[in-house]
Amino acid sequence: MKHLLLLFLLGLLYLTPAYTQGNYKAGYVVNLSGDTLTGFIDYRDWNKNPQQIFFKKDLNARTPDSYSVKNASAFAVNGYELYRKYTVSVSQNLDEQIDLAERVDSTYTIDTVFLRLLIKGKYVSLYQYEDALKQRFYIADKNQVPYELIYRRYFDPTLHILGDRIYLGQLKRLASIYQPQNMALQTEITTIPYYSNELKKIATEINGNLIDNEFNKLDIGTRPLFFIGVSLTSTTEQVKGNNEFATAGASTSIFPQINLGLDLIFNKNVGTSLVRAELGLSGNKTSLSTSVSPYSTTGTDYLKFNQYTASLSVQYLYNFINTVTTKFYLGAGATINYSAYTNEQTYGMASGSKYTIPSVALEPPGFFTPKASVGLMANKKIDVHLAWIPPSPIDSNPQYYIRFTSYQFGVNYRFDK
Repeated sequence: MKHLLLLFLLGLLYLTPAYTQGNYKAGYVVNLSGDTLTGFIDYRDWNKNPQQIFFKKDLNARTPDSYSVKNASAFAVNGYELYRKYTVSVSQNLDEQIDLAERVDSTYTIDTVFLRLLIKGKYVSLYQYEDALKQRFYIADKNQVPYELIYRRYFDPTLHILGDRIYLGQLKRLASIYQPQNMALQTEITTIPYYSNELKKIATEINGNLIDNEFNKLDIGTRPLFFIGVSLTSTTEQVKGNNEFATAGASTSIFPQINLGLDLIFNKNVGTSLVRAELGLSGNKTSLSTSVSPYSTTGTDYLKFNQYTASLSVQYLYNFINTVTTKFYLGAGATINYSAYTNEQTYGMASGSKYTIPSVALEPPGFFTPKASVGLMANKKIDVHLAWIPPSPIDSNPQYYIRFTSYQFGVNYRFDK
């Protein structure tokens, strides 16, 4: 199984140059002269607003052009995302509870950034900006430069978390200008939280539902995809510590495994990273023997048992190659295992006679193991992968333990469109 893993990795490395084109989708760039350049943009999983993007006029071009706020005023991935360059104030107060200040922090910087369009309407447009510090929202009154919707969290002297919700007043002002008769909207704004979907809803109502761009329907949220699969699992078990079977070497057996799982893709339009939860059911047969000299007679002691294991693994997967037809990923995570043991035998044989020896503890039935994987996804549905569970102890006996190692080679079928 180790040799199979090596061959699989070498094959992937051989294929990598042919599939490093990136995730290019139709789009355009607006340069500083106002010219619109149509072509293809390398669409990535932009958890933070991008500072640089790669663009090709021709999809087959070998080298892409790079664009940033220094040489572009806007860019768009058709049907997915639109970014525009603005020079805006950017609040610097920390947002995570562990980092909150004990007073309102109103510091800000002035920066030129790409803002992502969320809503473009008749009266107002809503934008989003996220950097390493936090997420912020901006709103533009008609064709004016967007300004930040301010929300500052902080601790009061009694260490209660308070929020300086300036954005509520900002939204109410716009609502009173463009929807003066809509008192229900004013009331709704009073309790609106600082979240994307809620702010988009309010912006849409301020516009009187008159929104007019293709990006309004964009949803870059998570996407769950189910899969089933089968694997061949090579399991090696070995006794370690103060036990006679510690000198017995290792026992390896190969068993089929059934897999059922769910891939949760963070940005369904890109699919660069995802979380995989997978249920598995497999087994192995362990047979260990060691030479002993009971009563001045040479004999052999045996340890045998069958182990059937149900597992739940959770992994983070990242696609280092991410094209429409081919994805190559590496993954890491952990597995919860629960084993049932049958046909347990511990005995000795000497001069044709069988004798009794102390049993070996196989409990506890539940144990944790790390897990790493590498795989190749073809046509969004066929996932060929190798997984490795490194040597892990599965017994809490203070004198000795059983070490568990596993390699898996499998194929999953994902239910994708």
